[in-house]
Amino acid sequence: MVGNDKYARWNIVCGTNGTGKSTFIDERIKETHFKNVLVYVESIDLNGNPFKGMPAIPLTSYRGGKVCIDADTVPCDVFLAACAKKYRNGMIVLDEAGEYKEQMFNGDEPIPALRKLGKQRRKYNVEIYFIYHSASEIPIRLLKWANNIILFHQVDEFRHKAHLIPKAKVLQAAQRRIAERYENGDHYYGERIQLA
Repeated sequence: MVGNDKYARWNIVCGTNGTGKSTFIDERIKETHFKNVLVYVESIDLNGNPFKGMPAIPLTSYRGGKVCIDADTVPCDVFLAACAKKYRNGMIVLDEAGEYKEQMFNGDEPIPALRKLGKQRRKYNVEIYFIYHSASEIPIRLLKWANNIILFHQVDEFRHKAHLIPKAKVLQAAQRRIAERYENGDHYYGERIQLA
């Protein structure tokens, strides 16, 4: 199954619904050495606990701990700017990251806050997870910065980006293995591919 790397700092998680992405993130949150975790997520439920019982709070109220930030009330670029400005020594999860491409990028260029987080993640000691449903949703620039991609079953191919992304052949081979396991009933199988 998916291995963990405590030194990884920039991660992409990709897979269709029901393949294990949320379970992987939940386990990663539980085992992380970070006391601070921000999960940027849509669809806060009626109890205010959208992600495995983590409380949802306004971004302006955050003073530490493991919490969710409601994407319906805080634009992604505002969230990233706040993280780039003062968030240190923690883990950030952007659920449904494909929904926020327009807020995270100007064309193919990342907004300044995202670029700052990408360049300074080790200095800030911030581990970041971007969650996508398919390969076609992942921006090329994000793939070039990523330490790891945690790949579960998904239906898109990496071949349309093969000439632009690191380790494209390794990703394609992993995708074939995962698809075969999925077709044989192992619907929650995933692999971590180290990109950098």
